Amino acid sequence: MRVLMRALVVLGVMIGISAPLLAQTQDLVPSRRLVLTKDADLPGGDLVSLFDTNLQACEQACLSNARCTAFTFNSRNGSCFPKAGAGEPAPYVGAFSGVVLIAESGVVARAVTRRSELGFLSDGDFSDALAQAEGL
Repeated sequence: MRVLMRALVVLGVMIGISAPLLAQTQDLVPSRRLVLTKDADLPGGDLVSLFDTNLQACEQACLSNARCTAFTFNSRNGSCFPKAGAGEPAPYVGAFSGVVLIAESGVVARAVTRRSELGFLSDGDFSDALAQAEGL
């Protein structure tokens, strides 16, 4: 990861992007993100069972574990099941399931390039646009 960040800093200097902008771009493209499905269970592959928790903590438990590729959160009883693989989704009212997506190779460098093309946006405008996009 340090090598990637160093390469991005060099790239940023070469194309005239400041270090704060690179850090902001790094936040734009998380290395791991989730796609959520409501009212679905992903059976099997449990790494661990977590109880007395909430959806946000369950998401974070999965994203922070490199072995986790999916999870199911049962909102009826506050239980979370991070998974190292999961079966086909099954209907389950009150469950939220998430599948981890890994950022493609080179996507961070492309994000730096795309951000540099939006030079007409101030950092504040860009942050506002990012917040609006995240809220969609």
